[in-house]
Amino acid sequence: MLRHERKFLADCSSAQERTEICGTLCSCRATGRGSREANLIASHHPRRSMRRACERLEITPCTGYNYTCMHVAEFTPAEASWVTGLSVKAINRVLEDAAVPFRTTRAGRRRRWYLPYSSLVCLQLHAGGMNRLPLRIRKDVFRRVLRQPHQKQLKYTEALIIDVDAARTKMTTRLEELERATRMIQSDPDIMQGTPVFRGTRIPVYLIAEMVQRGASPEEILEGYPSLTRDMIEHAKVYAATRPKPGRPSTQPWSGKKPLRQKKSKLTGVA
Repeated sequence: MLRHERKFLADCSSAQERTEICGTLCSCRATGRGSREANLIASHHPRRSMRRACERLEITPCTGYNYTCMHVAEFTPAEASWVTGLSVKAINRVLEDAAVPFRTTRAGRRRRWYLPYSSLVCLQLHAGGMNRLPLRIRKDVFRRVLRQPHQKQLKYTEALIIDVDAARTKMTTRLEELERATRMIQSDPDIMQGTPVFRGTRIPVYLIAEMVQRGASPEEILEGYPSLTRDMIEHAKVYAATRPKPGRPSTQPWSGKKPLRQKKSKLTGVA
């Protein structure tokens, strides 16, 4: 702990205030970065006392989602798609162009991509109209955003001013909803062989999401599962969208569509 931090804690009037301030410092340093840099990416604390503590501790808060409090600080393309509104195909195209930073892991032949919070900000800008710009300009803008993630506006040219703070604010609601869904759902090998269920129940999440997809109303679902709530039904939809069920999808993209052309030919050599 730095000298000015120890001095500020010594001046605190109550033990509760000291505990809250220590919690803020730990949250800011959860990413392994310095407290100032971590909190620039994180959001401001809603309590006035904590905002004053950040000012006294020389930490500059900014608007946005405090991703350091999440279970993970990285997001899959499916989660990024749900948060930003881009399709998974569009996000994969951005990653293939190496326009934003990401981490790659391999499990056999399968390759998985994970994106940090700063990349989500760039993807939100991409969804907000940056996709219309040439790739070279997009990469340059994203590099500047990643270099200074706390800035509210980026003045690229006199004619191009990018509102970075609005992109962060737009993601806040969906990120908080994603976090609530993650906390409400668990996957335990001792419960239904690891099938994702709602905490405290044995109700499969994907079952509820499939019922909603097939047109079942919340009233019908609650009648069959009284232990659920409307919020839990919404969380099931979020969880199913951000963590697709493994295996072949029940409906293919070409289902219900007419074939482009038909060709008839005789079989030869058939006994």
